[in-house]
Amino acid sequence: MDPITKAVLKRPEAMTPEVEQRILEGIASGRTLAEVCADPGMPSPSTVYRTLRVDPAFADTFALAERQFADEKFREISVIVAKVQAGKIDPTSARVAIDALRWQCARLAKKYNDRIEVTGEEGAPLLPPPPREISDIELARRAASLLLRTGKETGVPAALLGYDDGDDGEDERA
Repeated sequence: MDPITKAVLKRPEAMTPEVEQRILEGIASGRTLAEVCADPGMPSPSTVYRTLRVDPAFADTFALAERQFADEKFREISVIVAKVQAGKIDPTSARVAIDALRWQCARLAKKYNDRIEVTGEEGAPLLPPPPREISDIELARRAASLLLRTGKETGVPAALLGYDDGDDGEDERA
């Protein structure tokens, strides 16, 4: 049996603090979750994802490890710029490398994302929600009601407007 198959067969189903720490160190150093989980004694990626869903503390620490890796990648951009300025790397190659690093950083940490989100106070939308759709009948009721308030005759039956037609022949509000 090859070593990878043995490692997969011996995978723990539960996460221990030691295993969590090894995962976080691997992620912070730039290894993918698949690479970390391929190590002997490590759980499957699905076990890690399940733990991320049910354990908010681990999920927060995992996100922090990803941000640490993004910070390290972002620092690499400065190194590349210095090499371009020193004439050690041509600018076109540097641009390709920097774009790839920026792309990685943007996916790992929001602070490196070029996307700007514009919202109102406390994250509220800037525009009010669109008016709700109303039926033609509801629109007619509202228009007739407004006309009745102003004393205009509408020709709309009182029952449709929500008025009780009573036996006395005069319209009264229901």
